[in-house]
This record gives sequence, structure tokens and C-alpha cells, in this order.
Amino acid sequence: MKFFSLISGLLLITGYSFAQYDYGYGNDKEHIQKAGVRSLSIYYFTTESDSILTHVNTYDRHGCRVSTRMLGSDGIVSRADTFIYDSNHLLSRQIAFSNGRLYYESVFTYNPSGKLLTQRVQGDSVNYYTGIVYDEAGRSLTSTGYDNRSADTTVVQSFFDENDLLIKSIVSSKQTGTSVYTRNYNARGKLVKIRRVDSGNGSQQLTTYNYNKKGENDEVINTITSKKQKIVNKTFYTRYPDGLSFEKTGYMNNKPLGVERTYYSYY
Repeated sequence: MKFFSLISGLLLITGYSFAQYDYGYGNDKEHIQKAGVRSLSIYYFTTESDSILTHVNTYDRHGCRVSTRMLGSDGIVSRADTFIYDSNHLLSRQIAFSNGRLYYESVFTYNPSGKLLTQRVQGDSVNYYTGIVYDEAGRSLTSTGYDNRSADTTVVQSFFDENDLLIKSIVSSKQTGTSVYTRNYNARGKLVKIRRVDSGNGSQQLTTYNYNKKGENDEVINTITSKKQKIVNKTFYTRYPDGLSFEKTGYMNNKPLGVERTYYSYY
């Protein structure tokens, strides 16, 4: 299936690039990385369905993302992120510029096993710190985040089963209350269900994951229920040799919200 035609620009890089294309309304910014290395980055496209190129990511020879460019509908870069790694290929810094100005900078530290210990984010509109504590098996037990601007603290407690699968998380915040996440898996250990219950406003969220015969996730259904409304988003995935597309259909109180189609292309 042909989604686009090139009208301008090829850029050779080390590694490969990831490009995201939006169709219809909305702008999903999910990042998907494909295994393997390719050396072509395409940075400007047009299509019969008026899609726009929104993201271009580049990677080094180790498969680490080194830059992200976010573009507006006019093709102008609105945000540019740079990623810096240590000698173990662990992300040590992320520097984000928005409209030519420093937006924020994140600094990461790790323990000797390569697990994230701290993250500090500082910028014009954010000042945040997160620290993580692990058990002897290397599983994350607690994650504590502190927002210096709002003076809010968020604590995440994690619980695992005998197979080291995360089955429950309790997220507590002074401002938003407590949310409890429970996770269920199939016999292959693949995630099939996440349920979130909020103590503050009583809302609930249920996300189910369905898989094809190859074990690939091909459908996600997300349902959010509150006292006033019910929102359902159904996402269907289709895989191609050079990329992945998905179609997301939204409903509010059983009324259609519209369809969003996105194509991910790997080069």
C-alpha cells in the first residue's frame, strides 16, 4: 500500500531514522523503534490524503536515538531534542529546544547494573526530580517524584509476581490522590489487561491488548469511565515490510468522535 510520495529531500545518516505521519485529526506522538539499522532519513513528504510529517528521529550505530525533530503543518521545526549517552550507551542527558529557545534539560544517573536511579528535569516551565529504589532482584519498588514548582510529591509503589511480572502499581499524589493499576498477562507472559481505578474522582480506565497468531499486538481498546461520560478508543495495527500503521476510532457516550490514521515508516 502506498501512503506517500517523496517531493523533497534525502539525508544520509549513521543508523536509521523513524518518521511519523498523521492522517485526519489528532496528533499521536508515540515512539516506536524497529529493530535493525538502515541509513536513509526522509524529512519531507506529501500524500493524496494530506498527511503531514510530524517527527523525524535519527539513531547512531548502536541503535540509540540521538535526535528528534518535531515539525508543524508548515514543515518548520518547532522543537528539536538532542540525546547524549555515556560509555555504556545509557541516556545521560536530553536537551530540548522549542522555537529556538531552551525548553528543558533532563539529566539521568544509573546504578552499576545500568538501572535508572535519578532523573532531574529543569526548564522554563518544569523543575522535577525523580528517584527510584530497587530490591535485591533489581525490581523497582518505589519511585518518588518531586515537582519544585507545585510542591507536589508523587510516589509509585510496584508489586511483582513470582515470574517478575509487574502486577500492581499504586500511584499517590498530594494533588490528584491515589490511583491503583492492576495488570494481567496471558500464558506467554504478554500483557492483556491494565485496569486503573482513581480514588479521588472515582473514574476508571480499562485497557485491553489483543494479539495475532504471531504474537504481535494488533488491537488495543482503551475505555475511560467517569460519573459523567464514557470514552472508548479502539486502535487497530497493520504491519508492512517498511513500517507500521494504525487506525484509532474514538467514541464518547457511544457517539463517534472520529478516526485517526497514523503511519510509521522506518529507514
